[in-house]
Amino acid sequence: MPVLAPGRHLTPKEEVIKASDRCSDTEWGEPLLRAQTNFFLFMKVEKREVYKLGVASLLNDVSSEGIYAILPLYLKDPILVGFVGGLFNGLAYIIKPISGYISDVTGKIKGFVVGGYLLSAISKLFISAVEKSFIPLFVALDRIGKGIRDTPRDVILTEYEKRGWAFGLHRAMDTTGAIIGVILAYFLISTFPIKMSLFILAGIGFLTLVPLVFLRVGEHKREKGIKFKLSLSLVPALVGLSLISPAIYIERAAEITGTSALIPYAGFNIVYAASALLISTRSDAIGRRTLLLCGMVLIALSHLLIWVNNTLLLSLAFLLYGAAFGIVLPTIFARVGDRVMDHIGLNIGIVQLSLGLSILLGSTLAGILVENIGYQGIAIFSLPALATILLRDHF
Repeated sequence: MPVLAPGRHLTPKEEVIKASDRCSDTEWGEPLLRAQTNFFLFMKVEKREVYKLGVASLLNDVSSEGIYAILPLYLKDPILVGFVGGLFNGLAYIIKPISGYISDVTGKIKGFVVGGYLLSAISKLFISAVEKSFIPLFVALDRIGKGIRDTPRDVILTEYEKRGWAFGLHRAMDTTGAIIGVILAYFLISTFPIKMSLFILAGIGFLTLVPLVFLRVGEHKREKGIKFKLSLSLVPALVGLSLISPAIYIERAAEITGTSALIPYAGFNIVYAASALLISTRSDAIGRRTLLLCGMVLIALSHLLIWVNNTLLLSLAFLLYGAAFGIVLPTIFARVGDRVMDHIGLNIGIVQLSLGLSILLGSTLAGILVENIGYQGIAIFSLPALATILLRDHF
Protein backbone atom coordinates (compact mmCIF):
# COMPACT_ATOMS: atom_id res chain seq x y z
CA MET A 1 0.00 0.00 0.00
CA PRO A 2 1.63 3.32 -1.05
CA VAL A 3 2.25 6.11 1.46
CA LEU A 4 -0.48 8.75 1.17
CA ALA A 5 0.40 12.31 0.29
CA PRO A 6 -0.60 14.88 2.91
CA GLY A 7 -4.34 15.57 2.75
CA ARG A 8 -5.12 12.65 0.40
CA HIS A 9 -7.65 10.00 1.52
CA LEU A 10 -7.97 6.38 0.52
CA THR A 11 -10.22 5.64 -2.43
CA PRO A 12 -12.97 3.06 -1.82
CA LYS A 13 -10.98 0.43 -3.69
CA GLU A 14 -7.82 1.18 -1.69
CA GLU A 15 -9.83 1.00 1.53
CA VAL A 16 -10.98 -2.52 0.59
CA ILE A 17 -7.44 -3.64 -0.18
CA LYS A 18 -6.09 -2.21 3.06
CA ALA A 19 -8.89 -3.76 5.11
CA SER A 20 -8.44 -7.12 3.40
CA ASP A 21 -4.80 -7.15 4.43
CA ARG A 22 -5.90 -6.97 8.08
CA CYS A 23 -8.93 -9.26 8.02
CA SER A 24 -9.23 -12.79 6.68
CA ASP A 25 -12.34 -13.95 4.81
CA THR A 26 -13.68 -15.72 7.88
CA GLU A 27 -12.99 -13.01 10.45
CA TRP A 28 -15.50 -10.43 11.57
CA GLY A 29 -13.40 -7.32 11.06
CA GLU A 30 -15.45 -4.17 11.18
CA PRO A 31 -13.01 -2.34 8.86
CA LEU A 32 -13.64 -4.93 6.15
CA LEU A 33 -17.40 -4.68 6.57
CA ARG A 34 -17.21 -0.90 6.42
CA ALA A 35 -15.07 -1.08 3.32
CA GLN A 36 -17.41 -3.52 1.62
CA THR A 37 -20.43 -1.31 2.14
CA ASN A 38 -18.60 1.63 0.54
CA PHE A 39 -17.00 -0.17 -2.39
CA PHE A 40 -18.41 1.15 -5.67
CA LEU A 41 -22.01 1.21 -4.44
CA PHE A 42 -24.29 2.17 -7.29
CA MET A 43 -27.19 2.05 -4.80
CA LYS A 44 -27.21 4.28 -1.74
CA VAL A 45 -29.88 2.50 0.30
CA GLU A 46 -31.28 4.41 3.24
CA LYS A 47 -33.25 3.18 6.24
CA ARG A 48 -36.62 4.30 4.87
CA GLU A 49 -36.16 2.09 1.80
CA VAL A 50 -35.70 -0.91 4.09
CA TYR A 51 -38.99 -0.02 5.79
CA LYS A 52 -40.74 0.25 2.42
CA LEU A 53 -39.60 -3.25 1.46
CA GLY A 54 -40.72 -4.52 4.88
CA VAL A 55 -44.21 -3.03 4.47
CA ALA A 56 -44.47 -4.57 0.99
CA SER A 57 -43.55 -8.01 2.35
CA LEU A 58 -45.97 -7.65 5.26
CA LEU A 59 -48.90 -6.82 2.95
CA ASN A 60 -47.93 -9.56 0.51
CA ASP A 61 -47.82 -12.18 3.26
CA VAL A 62 -51.22 -11.10 4.61
CA SER A 63 -52.54 -11.93 1.14
CA SER A 64 -50.48 -15.05 0.37
CA GLU A 65 -50.58 -16.80 3.73
CA GLY A 66 -54.30 -16.08 4.08
CA ILE A 67 -55.02 -17.60 0.66
CA TYR A 68 -52.86 -20.66 1.22
CA ALA A 69 -54.45 -21.25 4.62
CA ILE A 70 -57.87 -21.39 2.91
CA LEU A 71 -56.96 -23.40 -0.21
CA PRO A 72 -56.89 -26.85 1.50
CA LEU A 73 -60.43 -26.18 2.77
CA TYR A 74 -61.51 -25.17 -0.72
CA LEU A 75 -59.79 -27.85 -2.81
CA LYS A 76 -60.71 -30.83 -0.59
CA ASP A 77 -58.55 -33.16 -2.66
CA PRO A 78 -55.44 -34.63 -0.96
CA ILE A 79 -53.54 -35.09 -4.24
CA LEU A 80 -54.31 -31.56 -5.44
CA VAL A 81 -53.52 -30.11 -2.02
CA GLY A 82 -50.18 -31.96 -1.96
CA PHE A 83 -49.30 -30.78 -5.46
CA VAL A 84 -50.21 -27.16 -4.69
CA GLY A 85 -48.23 -27.38 -1.44
CA GLY A 86 -45.19 -28.63 -3.34
CA LEU A 87 -45.43 -25.73 -5.79
CA PHE A 88 -45.88 -23.26 -2.95
CA ASN A 89 -42.81 -24.46 -1.05
CA GLY A 90 -40.41 -25.41 -3.82
CA LEU A 91 -40.89 -23.62 -7.13
CA ALA A 92 -39.64 -20.17 -6.11
CA TYR A 93 -36.26 -21.56 -5.05
CA ILE A 94 -35.56 -22.78 -8.60
CA ILE A 95 -36.15 -19.29 -10.00
CA LYS A 96 -34.10 -17.33 -7.45
CA PRO A 97 -30.57 -18.03 -8.80
CA ILE A 98 -31.80 -17.18 -12.31
CA SER A 99 -33.36 -13.88 -11.27
CA GLY A 100 -30.27 -13.09 -9.19
CA TYR A 101 -27.98 -13.65 -12.15
CA ILE A 102 -30.14 -11.63 -14.57
CA SER A 103 -30.43 -8.75 -12.11
CA ASP A 104 -26.62 -8.78 -11.75
CA VAL A 105 -26.22 -8.59 -15.52
CA THR A 106 -28.89 -5.95 -16.19
CA GLY A 107 -28.55 -3.93 -12.98
CA LYS A 108 -32.33 -3.35 -12.96
CA ILE A 109 -33.03 -4.21 -9.33
CA LYS A 110 -36.24 -2.27 -8.71
CA GLY A 111 -37.84 -3.53 -11.92
CA PHE A 112 -37.42 -7.14 -10.82
CA VAL A 113 -38.84 -6.41 -7.36
CA VAL A 114 -41.90 -4.57 -8.64
CA GLY A 115 -42.45 -7.03 -11.50
CA GLY A 116 -42.30 -10.03 -9.17
CA TYR A 117 -44.82 -8.56 -6.73
CA LEU A 118 -47.13 -7.53 -9.60
CA LEU A 119 -47.07 -11.03 -11.13
CA SER A 120 -47.93 -12.54 -7.74
CA ALA A 121 -50.80 -10.08 -7.17
CA ILE A 122 -52.36 -10.81 -10.57
CA SER A 123 -51.91 -14.57 -10.11
CA LYS A 124 -53.63 -14.54 -6.71
CA LEU A 125 -56.57 -12.66 -8.22
CA PHE A 126 -56.98 -15.46 -10.76
CA ILE A 127 -56.70 -18.06 -7.97
CA SER A 128 -59.84 -16.54 -6.44
CA ALA A 129 -61.71 -16.61 -9.78
CA VAL A 130 -60.87 -19.79 -11.73
CA GLU A 131 -62.09 -23.37 -11.37
CA LYS A 132 -60.21 -25.72 -9.05
CA SER A 133 -58.40 -27.49 -11.88
CA PHE A 134 -56.68 -24.25 -12.95
CA ILE A 135 -55.53 -23.23 -9.48
CA PRO A 136 -52.13 -25.04 -9.67
CA LEU A 137 -51.27 -22.99 -12.78
CA PHE A 138 -51.80 -19.68 -11.01
CA VAL A 139 -50.15 -20.91 -7.82
CA ALA A 140 -47.12 -21.68 -9.99
CA LEU A 141 -47.20 -18.15 -11.47
CA ASP A 142 -47.45 -16.68 -7.96
CA ARG A 143 -44.38 -18.63 -6.87
CA ILE A 144 -42.50 -17.61 -10.02
CA GLY A 145 -43.27 -14.02 -9.04
CA LYS A 146 -41.76 -14.73 -5.63
CA GLY A 147 -38.67 -16.23 -7.24
CA ILE A 148 -38.28 -13.18 -9.48
CA ARG A 149 -38.49 -10.59 -6.68
CA ASP A 150 -36.85 -12.20 -3.64
CA THR A 151 -33.20 -12.23 -4.70
CA PRO A 152 -33.08 -8.65 -6.08
CA ARG A 153 -34.92 -7.48 -2.94
CA ASP A 154 -32.28 -9.17 -0.76
CA VAL A 155 -29.56 -7.49 -2.83
CA ILE A 156 -31.10 -4.14 -1.88
CA LEU A 157 -31.07 -5.14 1.78
CA THR A 158 -27.37 -6.05 1.62
CA GLU A 159 -26.60 -2.55 0.38
CA TYR A 160 -27.79 -1.01 3.65
CA GLU A 161 -24.84 -0.39 5.99
CA LYS A 162 -26.30 -2.41 8.89
CA ARG A 163 -27.43 -5.38 6.85
CA GLY A 164 -28.08 -7.56 9.88
CA TRP A 165 -30.62 -5.02 11.08
CA ALA A 166 -32.13 -4.81 7.60
CA PHE A 167 -32.63 -8.57 7.20
CA GLY A 168 -33.88 -8.99 10.77
CA LEU A 169 -36.45 -6.21 10.42
CA HIS A 170 -37.61 -7.49 7.05
CA ARG A 171 -38.05 -11.04 8.36
CA ALA A 172 -39.98 -9.75 11.37
CA MET A 173 -42.37 -7.74 9.20
CA ASP A 174 -42.75 -10.62 6.74
CA THR A 175 -43.68 -13.05 9.53
CA THR A 176 -46.05 -10.52 11.11
CA GLY A 177 -47.88 -10.40 7.79
CA ALA A 178 -48.19 -14.20 7.84
CA ILE A 179 -49.71 -14.09 11.35
CA ILE A 180 -52.21 -11.41 10.33
CA GLY A 181 -53.06 -13.29 7.11
CA VAL A 182 -53.95 -16.55 8.85
CA ILE A 183 -56.05 -14.75 11.49
CA LEU A 184 -57.80 -12.67 8.82
CA ALA A 185 -58.50 -15.79 6.75
CA TYR A 186 -60.17 -17.43 9.74
CA PHE A 187 -62.51 -14.46 10.24
CA LEU A 188 -63.24 -14.12 6.52
CA ILE A 189 -64.34 -17.72 6.00
CA SER A 190 -66.47 -17.40 9.13
CA THR A 191 -68.29 -14.46 7.51
CA PHE A 192 -68.15 -14.88 3.71
CA PRO A 193 -68.18 -17.74 1.18
CA ILE A 194 -64.75 -19.16 0.46
CA LYS A 195 -64.52 -17.67 -3.05
CA MET A 196 -65.31 -14.19 -1.71
CA SER A 197 -62.74 -14.65 1.07
CA LEU A 198 -60.10 -15.58 -1.51
CA PHE A 199 -61.04 -12.53 -3.59
CA ILE A 200 -60.69 -10.14 -0.63
CA LEU A 201 -57.29 -11.58 0.28
CA ALA A 202 -56.16 -11.37 -3.35
CA GLY A 203 -57.15 -7.70 -3.41
CA ILE A 204 -54.86 -7.02 -0.44
CA GLY A 205 -52.01 -8.32 -2.60
CA PHE A 206 -52.27 -5.25 -4.85
CA LEU A 207 -51.67 -2.98 -1.84
CA THR A 208 -48.14 -4.43 -1.86
CA LEU A 209 -47.36 -2.22 -4.86
CA VAL A 210 -48.11 1.05 -3.00
CA PRO A 211 -44.85 1.26 -0.95
CA LEU A 212 -42.90 0.03 -3.97
CA VAL A 213 -44.03 3.04 -6.03
CA PHE A 214 -42.08 5.21 -3.58
CA LEU A 215 -39.05 2.90 -3.45
CA ARG A 216 -35.90 4.86 -4.26
CA VAL A 217 -32.87 2.78 -5.19
CA GLY A 218 -30.29 3.38 -7.87
CA GLU A 219 -29.16 0.99 -10.54
CA HIS A 220 -27.15 -1.96 -9.25
CA LYS A 221 -23.67 -2.27 -10.71
CA ARG A 222 -23.65 -4.49 -13.79
CA GLU A 223 -21.73 -7.75 -13.59
CA LYS A 224 -20.29 -9.84 -16.43
CA GLY A 225 -19.80 -13.59 -16.45
CA ILE A 226 -20.65 -16.01 -13.66
CA LYS A 227 -18.86 -15.94 -10.33
CA PHE A 228 -20.04 -17.51 -7.10
CA LYS A 229 -18.61 -18.98 -3.90
CA LEU A 230 -19.68 -22.61 -3.65
CA SER A 231 -18.56 -22.74 -0.01
CA LEU A 232 -21.32 -20.27 0.86
CA SER A 233 -24.01 -22.83 0.03
CA LEU A 234 -22.60 -25.74 2.07
CA VAL A 235 -23.50 -24.50 5.55
CA PRO A 236 -26.99 -23.29 4.46
CA ALA A 237 -27.60 -26.78 3.06
CA LEU A 238 -26.88 -28.29 6.49
CA VAL A 239 -29.02 -25.64 8.14
CA GLY A 240 -31.87 -26.48 5.77
CA LEU A 241 -31.74 -30.16 6.67
CA SER A 242 -32.35 -29.16 10.27
CA LEU A 243 -35.10 -26.64 9.50
CA ILE A 244 -37.83 -29.20 8.84
CA SER A 245 -41.31 -27.90 8.12
CA PRO A 246 -43.27 -26.61 11.14
CA ALA A 247 -46.15 -28.69 9.75
CA ILE A 248 -44.48 -31.70 11.40
CA TYR A 249 -44.66 -29.88 14.73
CA ILE A 250 -48.32 -28.98 14.14
CA GLU A 251 -49.12 -32.62 13.39
CA ARG A 252 -47.44 -33.65 16.63
CA ALA A 253 -49.36 -31.00 18.58
CA ALA A 254 -52.63 -32.20 17.05
CA GLU A 255 -51.82 -35.74 18.18
CA ILE A 256 -51.42 -34.57 21.80
CA THR A 257 -53.80 -31.60 22.10
CA GLY A 258 -56.32 -32.12 19.29
CA THR A 259 -57.87 -28.95 17.87
CA SER A 260 -55.73 -26.76 20.12
CA ALA A 261 -52.70 -27.47 17.88
CA LEU A 262 -52.83 -24.03 16.26
CA ILE A 263 -52.23 -22.29 19.60
CA PRO A 264 -48.56 -23.34 19.92
CA TYR A 265 -48.14 -22.66 16.18
CA ALA A 266 -49.34 -19.10 16.77
CA GLY A 267 -46.70 -18.91 19.50
CA PHE A 268 -44.12 -20.17 17.00
CA ASN A 269 -44.90 -17.32 14.58
CA ILE A 270 -44.99 -14.66 17.28
CA VAL A 271 -41.59 -15.70 18.64
CA TYR A 272 -40.29 -16.01 15.06
CA ALA A 273 -41.18 -12.38 14.37
CA ALA A 274 -39.96 -11.16 17.78
CA SER A 275 -36.58 -12.90 17.56
CA ALA A 276 -36.00 -11.57 14.05
CA LEU A 277 -36.78 -8.05 15.24
CA LEU A 278 -35.07 -8.08 18.64
CA ILE A 279 -32.13 -10.45 18.07
CA SER A 280 -31.26 -10.75 14.37
CA THR A 281 -31.24 -6.98 13.99
CA ARG A 282 -28.34 -6.99 16.48
CA SER A 283 -26.14 -9.32 14.42
CA ASP A 284 -24.09 -6.35 13.17
CA ALA A 285 -22.90 -5.83 16.76
CA ILE A 286 -23.04 -9.40 18.14
CA GLY A 287 -21.56 -11.13 15.09
CA ARG A 288 -23.23 -13.36 12.50
CA ARG A 289 -21.34 -16.51 13.50
CA THR A 290 -22.30 -16.17 17.17
CA LEU A 291 -25.99 -15.80 16.30
CA LEU A 292 -25.89 -18.66 13.81
CA LEU A 293 -24.43 -20.98 16.45
CA CYS A 294 -27.08 -19.92 19.00
CA GLY A 295 -29.80 -20.60 16.46
CA MET A 296 -28.50 -24.08 15.66
CA VAL A 297 -28.40 -24.96 19.36
CA LEU A 298 -32.05 -23.91 19.63
CA ILE A 299 -32.94 -26.11 16.65
CA ALA A 300 -31.20 -29.12 18.20
CA LEU A 301 -33.02 -28.62 21.51
CA SER A 302 -36.43 -28.20 19.88
CA HIS A 303 -36.01 -31.43 17.87
CA LEU A 304 -35.09 -33.29 21.05
CA LEU A 305 -38.20 -32.00 22.85
CA ILE A 306 -40.83 -32.59 20.17
CA TRP A 307 -41.19 -36.33 20.72
CA VAL A 308 -41.72 -36.03 24.49
CA ASN A 309 -45.38 -36.68 25.31
CA ASN A 310 -45.81 -33.56 27.41
CA THR A 311 -47.86 -30.49 26.47
CA LEU A 312 -45.62 -28.02 28.29
CA LEU A 313 -42.40 -29.34 26.71
CA LEU A 314 -44.07 -29.47 23.30
CA SER A 315 -45.08 -25.81 23.65
CA LEU A 316 -41.49 -25.00 24.63
CA ALA A 317 -40.28 -26.81 21.49
CA PHE A 318 -42.53 -24.59 19.33
CA LEU A 319 -41.18 -21.44 20.97
CA LEU A 320 -37.54 -22.51 20.65
CA TYR A 321 -38.10 -23.46 17.02
CA GLY A 322 -39.71 -20.10 16.24
CA ALA A 323 -36.77 -18.30 17.84
CA ALA A 324 -34.36 -20.40 15.76
CA PHE A 325 -36.12 -19.47 12.50
CA GLY A 326 -36.05 -15.79 13.42
CA ILE A 327 -32.35 -15.88 14.26
CA VAL A 328 -30.91 -18.20 11.61
CA LEU A 329 -32.55 -17.13 8.34
CA PRO A 330 -31.81 -13.37 8.46
CA THR A 331 -28.29 -14.08 9.71
CA ILE A 332 -27.51 -16.37 6.77
CA PHE A 333 -28.45 -13.79 4.13
CA ALA A 334 -26.72 -10.96 5.96
CA ARG A 335 -23.56 -13.09 6.04
CA VAL A 336 -23.67 -13.53 2.26
CA GLY A 337 -23.54 -9.75 1.99
CA ASP A 338 -20.46 -9.75 4.24
CA ARG A 339 -18.52 -12.22 2.14
CA VAL A 340 -19.51 -11.38 -1.43
CA MET A 341 -18.65 -8.18 -3.27
CA ASP A 342 -19.33 -9.23 -6.88
CA HIS A 343 -22.29 -11.10 -8.39
CA ILE A 344 -24.15 -10.77 -5.11
CA GLY A 345 -27.54 -11.48 -6.71
CA LEU A 346 -26.34 -14.80 -8.11
CA ASN A 347 -24.70 -15.76 -4.82
CA ILE A 348 -27.77 -14.95 -2.74
CA GLY A 349 -29.91 -16.90 -5.23
CA ILE A 350 -27.70 -19.98 -4.98
CA VAL A 351 -27.75 -19.83 -1.18
CA GLN A 352 -31.56 -19.57 -1.28
CA LEU A 353 -31.73 -22.53 -3.66
CA SER A 354 -29.44 -24.61 -1.44
CA LEU A 355 -31.44 -23.72 1.66
CA GLY A 356 -34.83 -24.32 0.05
CA LEU A 357 -34.00 -27.69 -1.50
CA SER A 358 -32.45 -28.98 1.72
CA ILE A 359 -35.53 -27.85 3.72
CA LEU A 360 -37.69 -29.77 1.25
CA LEU A 361 -35.46 -32.86 1.52
CA GLY A 362 -35.28 -32.71 5.31
CA SER A 363 -39.04 -32.26 5.67
CA THR A 364 -39.71 -35.20 3.37
CA LEU A 365 -37.32 -37.44 5.31
CA ALA A 366 -38.88 -36.26 8.58
CA GLY A 367 -42.32 -37.31 7.34
CA ILE A 368 -41.00 -40.75 6.38
CA LEU A 369 -39.35 -41.21 9.78
CA VAL A 370 -42.48 -40.15 11.66
CA GLU A 371 -44.56 -42.59 9.61
CA ASN A 372 -42.21 -45.51 10.29
CA ILE A 373 -40.65 -45.02 13.72
CA GLY A 374 -42.59 -42.18 15.33
CA TYR A 375 -41.70 -38.65 16.42
CA GLN A 376 -38.55 -39.76 18.22
CA GLY A 377 -37.05 -39.93 14.73
CA ILE A 378 -37.12 -36.12 14.60
CA ALA A 379 -34.22 -36.09 17.08
CA ILE A 380 -31.99 -37.22 14.20
CA PHE A 381 -32.33 -33.77 12.65
CA SER A 382 -30.41 -32.32 15.56
CA LEU A 383 -27.28 -33.83 13.99
CA PRO A 384 -27.06 -31.46 10.97
CA ALA A 385 -27.52 -28.56 13.40
CA LEU A 386 -24.58 -29.75 15.50
CA ALA A 387 -22.52 -30.37 12.35
CA THR A 388 -23.10 -26.75 11.37
CA ILE A 389 -21.48 -25.69 14.63
CA LEU A 390 -18.39 -27.72 13.77
CA LEU A 391 -18.20 -26.18 10.27
CA ARG A 392 -18.67 -22.59 11.46
CA ASP A 393 -15.32 -21.47 10.05
CA HIS A 394 -16.50 -22.31 6.51
CA PHE A 395 -19.30 -19.75 6.45
